[in-house]
Amino acid sequence: MVNRRISADLKEAALRMWEHGWELSDICSALIVSARSMYRWHAIFNKLRRVTRPPSGLRGRPQIISLLALDACHKIYAENNDTYLTELQWFLAVHHDIVISISALQATLQKDGLTRKLLHKIAAERDHQPRADHYAAIQNPLLFSGTGLGQHADFKDVFIRGVRYSLVAAMSMKGYIATRGIEGSYDAPLEYFSFIVDEVVPQMNAYPDENSVLLMDNCRIHHTKSSRDVLNQQGIYFSPSVSTQLYNPFQVS
Repeated sequence: MVNRRISADLKEAALRMWEHGWELSDICSALIVSARSMYRWHAIFNKLRRVTRPPSGLRGRPQIISLLALDACHKIYAENNDTYLTELQWFLAVHHDIVISISALQATLQKDGLTRKLLHKIAAERDHQPRADHYAAIQNPLLFSGTGLGQHADFKDVFIRGVRYSLVAAMSMKGYIATRGIEGSYDAPLEYFSFIVDEVVPQMNAYPDENSVLLMDNCRIHHTKSSRDVLNQQGIYFSPSVSTQLYNPFQVS
C-alpha cells in the first residue's frame, strides 16, 4: 500500500461500512486498505468532521524563470534530450544567475510543457536516418504512392468506426453477481435502470443481510430517483458518493 492514493470518497465509504456494523477485517479485505488507515481516518473524522486534513497554508518562496531562460531550456533539450536536471540547474545558475531547486525546476518544466512524453517526441524527431528516409520517400512518387508518375494512387479502403459496445457489472466480495453488455451507450431511464432492477436487485437482500449495501460512483445515471425508489422498496442500503449536500449517516452518528 506504499504510495497508494486513496480518494476521500473511498475513505468515507469505508467509515460508513464500519459504522453500519461491518467487521474491520472484511472492510480492509474488500477495499484493500489497512486497519491502521481506518483508525487514522476515524480519528481525523472525529476531529475535523472530514476524512482528509485541509491543505497546509505554508508555501515556499515562488521561483520564477524568465522567458529567456525557458527558451534556453527548450533549445538545450532540442539539441540533447538526455540532459539531466542537475546539469540544467547548473546551466541556469551559471548563465542566467538563477538559483532553483531540482523539484521546483521539474515543476516549472512540466508547467511549461516540457514533459517526458514531449522529450521522447523530440528524441524521435532528432533521429536523422528515419527523417532522411521519409523525405526521400515523399520526393519519389514511385516510393510514396506505389504508382507511376502521373497516375492516381490505388484506393484501398475507407476507415469506418465499428459498432461500439458498453459493458456494466455488479461485483461483491465473492465476485461478479450481474453483468450486461449492450450495443451503444447506457442511459438512465432505460438500459441502466433495467440492469439494476432485472439483474442486480434479484441478487441482493434487505439490509443488513449479505449483499444488502450497493455502492456506486457519482456518474449521473447511477443516481436517478427511480433507482433509489426501487432500492428503498427492497430494503437495500444505497450509498451514493459522499457530498456535503447529501445525507451521510456516519456524520450524524
